[in-house]
Amino acid sequence: MNPQIKKVTYYIEDHLDDEFDVETLARYAGYSPYHFCRIFKLYIGESVMSYVARLKLERSAKEMMLKKKSMIEVAMDAGYFTPTGFLKAFKRRFG
Repeated sequence: MNPQIKKVTYYIEDHLDDEFDVETLARYAGYSPYHFCRIFKLYIGESVMSYVARLKLERSAKEMMLKKKSMIEVAMDAGYFTPTGFLKAFKRRFG
């Protein structure tokens, strides 16, 4: 795997609660936003923002299985402003 893309994936995983934008992540990797998006998708198989959303939903699924938080808290932690939006995304991802 490309070392810059690997560095970005580790950064995303370590800072999953932060807000991300493509420009910042591209700068972190040392690429222009266009090339970063293209290279990220080539190596990871999905867009960078789709990757971030998937990681947040997977973390949410684990939290719900452990029943540590309410559905609203899990939705807010995943970056959704309403439980309805979270449930739609969750259903799309996990069925």
